[in-house]
Amino acid sequence: EIRANGQKLAWTHDPLDMHALRVEVPAGADHVEVSLDAALQTEQGYSEGASSTERLLFLMWNERLLFPKGIDAEQYTAQATLRVPQGWAASSGAGYSVQPDGSLRFEELPLARLIDSPVQVGRHLKVVDVPGSAPHPELAHRISIAADSDAALSLPDDFAAGYGRLVAEAGALFGSRMYRHYTWLLTLSDHIATYGLEHHESSDDRRAEFALLDPDLRKETATLLSHEYVHSWNAKYRRPAGLVSPDFQKPMDGSLLWVYEGLTEYWG
Repeated sequence: EIRANGQKLAWTHDPLDMHALRVEVPAGADHVEVSLDAALQTEQGYSEGASSTERLLFLMWNERLLFPKGIDAEQYTAQATLRVPQGWAASSGAGYSVQPDGSLRFEELPLARLIDSPVQVGRHLKVVDVPGSAPHPELAHRISIAADSDAALSLPDDFAAGYGRLVAEAGALFGSRMYRHYTWLLTLSDHIATYGLEHHESSDDRRAEFALLDPDLRKETATLLSHEYVHSWNAKYRRPAGLVSPDFQKPMDGSLLWVYEGLTEYWG
């Protein structure tokens, strides 16, 4: 439902852009109010992967936002508030504060950075602090693990130290840390899509529920986390030409995607 000046506005889907809505804003209106309900897919389906179960949720802001077409997403700021189920914890690359009503108020960010900072929420969630290293040992690194059960959160004794070596190797390789802090958002479930997706200060890493309890699956998970971590430099801090656009409507030129992914795979 879209409203302005106290009245309900008619809208239609754009016939060419499946992600756009067309609405004519009446003269004199200084803002538009939009309310919507969106259902979460809870099992795997054709052409779409689930991101939630009864015990966890991975929230991607771009799937829950409407904003004016044609804006510069680096200049247009947004501030989000999220209410999570009682007793659940949340992790994100974006900072947030808990409000008196229990909701989470996220820091005000450019829209592009908010979308680049998804939120992991879960009933069973553990945060592991990872040792920092040169060139900026003071920066925080952590692995936030949400799972469908407490049993899946059992970790080997050297888990944090092992990923501390990854942080050290990346520091030696790149000689810089281009983030304020970094959080791997590792989600363990047999009922959501399994893949990895890079972000600048975090990554969306999804594996089977008991991936950390099996030595072989734990090694596969390590290759995923190292790959997405490298993307913080190669893809987010520096991106191949053609793969940057000012908004989320303009198509990108993927001619150098082999640098974006291939070089990241090599370094990872």
